[in-house]
Amino acid sequence: MATSSPPATAAPISLPRSSSPQVAGSPELLGNLPLPSGFLRSIPTMDIYQENAYHFPYRDQDPEARLAWPTYIHKDPAFKSYGLPGGRDASFRGQKVAEYMAGHRMDTASQQNGQIDPANRERVIEYVKKYLPGLEPTPYAETTCIFSATPTEDFIMDEADGITILSPCSGHGAKFGPLLGELAADLATGARETPRAFPPGIPRQGHGLEDRAESPFGESLVQHPARPAHDDGHRAHGRHR
Repeated sequence: MATSSPPATAAPISLPRSSSPQVAGSPELLGNLPLPSGFLRSIPTMDIYQENAYHFPYRDQDPEARLAWPTYIHKDPAFKSYGLPGGRDASFRGQKVAEYMAGHRMDTASQQNGQIDPANRERVIEYVKKYLPGLEPTPYAETTCIFSATPTEDFIMDEADGITILSPCSGHGAKFGPLLGELAADLATGARETPRAFPPGIPRQGHGLEDRAESPFGESLVQHPARPAHDDGHRAHGRHR
């Protein structure tokens, strides 16, 4: 990773890609695990994308001005975008901007090639020119990462026979990172049962954690239907009552 600031006209730095070749939702990965067949059938098919992300320098590099930049989600019908202040991977001097779920589809995360889509780069540059005038519209760094999503964009967090399955992402998991990490660790170690919001196969009341009237730490305000036993005699989640 470069430590110096390239001129505005220089080619953007290619940052180390974020890769997770063991992304859950890969059928061959789950199929190789000693899991009950009913549990496997309850796991939905995942959409897996290689996303592109770009770092655009702030026009005002004053430290206080940089701290004023927010994290945002913009759901324009023609262009869904998200952005957040860049971190140490890009020297903290710009905003990370991406087009949501616009990368190329993959069967498994192991197909990630780390190559930026030039057409996507141009679309994001045009978006920055139109909506983010406080940024220089030339990216100084870029990277790829993996997105995986369930059909409903709900999280998956469950356990069977001592194996924990997690997919707390679907493009909006980052804002719940600390909470999800605590829940996942407790589930894997047996300190907590599966939160009722997360096992696959339960009918959903809405999309995303923020839309559910339920606390993973307390009593549910919305009673989900009882989860049926699978025909192999094993409920899909071992610790959930």
